Amino acid sequence: MHLESRLIGPAALLLLLAACAGGDGGDGADVTEHEIVYTSASDQQHADLWLVGADGADPARLTDAEGVELMPTWSPDGERVAYVSGAAWDSPTDLYVLDVDGGESEQLTSTPDRCESQPTWTPDGEELVYVSGSCDAGPDGVFAIGLDGGEERELVAGASWPDIGPDGRLLYSAPVPGKPWYVQRLWVSEPDGTGARDVTPPGMASASEATWSPDGGRIAFVVPAGDPAADEPAEWNEEIYVMDADGSDVRRLTTTPGNDHWPPSWSPDGRLLVYGADGDPASGELATVDLETLEVTPLTDDDAQDAFPSWRPR
Repeated sequence: MHLESRLIGPAALLLLLAACAGGDGGDGADVTEHEIVYTSASDQQHADLWLVGADGADPARLTDAEGVELMPTWSPDGERVAYVSGAAWDSPTDLYVLDVDGGESEQLTSTPDRCESQPTWTPDGEELVYVSGSCDAGPDGVFAIGLDGGEERELVAGASWPDIGPDGRLLYSAPVPGKPWYVQRLWVSEPDGTGARDVTPPGMASASEATWSPDGGRIAFVVPAGDPAADEPAEWNEEIYVMDADGSDVRRLTTTPGNDHWPPSWSPDGRLLVYGADGDPASGELATVDLETLEVTPLTDDDAQDAFPSWRPR
């Protein structure tokens, strides 16, 4: 396993989920009582979307289809979920949107030889911004497409892990020319990708998987505290950091073994982050960290591999 899996499509990302098999949980719960949507992978061929409360209570299955459904993200109104889906863990994927209160999923893209991944919504809920590219060679860049159809348009070439702030600004990761492939920087640009500026904290060699706080004043992101070039994922020891949007007041939030990532998602009040935890005190589960006390709390506890959490807006 190589670190490139974080930078390309979900076919490779799922390699990190494939180690755990099995998995069981509740279903039939009222979706209005569930704040967090996530992917739960039972094996290499199956991954569904699940919902869970902020206290970890009553996990409920949202989808139950063939293949894999990955990387869900709530719409700004908290009524829909965008995600990517494919036939299997090593197959191309497309963008879908689902009304969580009922109805069929709507397929937005049809790319039989490409992988779409990492979707996020524009503040008006009318477009999705996402990564598209080769399932094996890496991302072509960050793109946008309207929910009413039409042609996709490229925003930033070669970038990944996009997130849109409440004012529409685009936050993303991008590799450093001439550096090893695992060296990433954080950038903020205008909604159309212009005017980009590097907001990576000074002296930080690499950072990725960044997300805006609900008020747009802070950024959470992931940093490899171990060896990012290691073949064994546990040796990356990815940890979660937070900083002000201008790159100041940088703080490390997690210090647990393994990787804390996938990427962090903010609670609506900005007090907590939920993320995928691949080490103690949770392994292959979701956990939250309190930004003030730094208390880490496991959120899920099952035999599946849980990842890609998204916290529902209020």
